[in-house]
Amino acid sequence: MKNQVTYQPVQKITVEAKEKLDAFRFISHLGSLCGVGTKSLGVTDKVWSAGKNAGVVTLGTVAIETSTGVAIGENLTSDTAGKAKPAETSDA
Repeated sequence: MKNQVTYQPVQKITVEAKEKLDAFRFISHLGSLCGVGTKSLGVTDKVWSAGKNAGVVTLGTVAIETSTGVAIGENLTSDTAGKAKPAETSDA
C-alpha cells in the first residue's frame, strides 16, 4: 500500500533479482532479500520475479514491511526475510 506521505522515491536503480523479491523488503546488492547482518542496497516497492531486473529505491522514502513494532526514528536492520526490525546497538 502506497500513499503520498510515505512514498517519495528520489532514486531507483535496477539489480537482477536472484530470487522472487516481495514488495517493501530490504534488498542486498546481490539482488536477493537481505538476511540478518546484511547491508541493504535499498527497498523494493513491488514484487519482482527471479531473473527480472528489479527496481530498488536507494534514496527517498518508501514503506517497508516490519516483523515487529518499531518506534518513529528508531534505527532499523533486516530480519531473515528482508523485513525491517529494530537494530541492536551492535548492528551496523
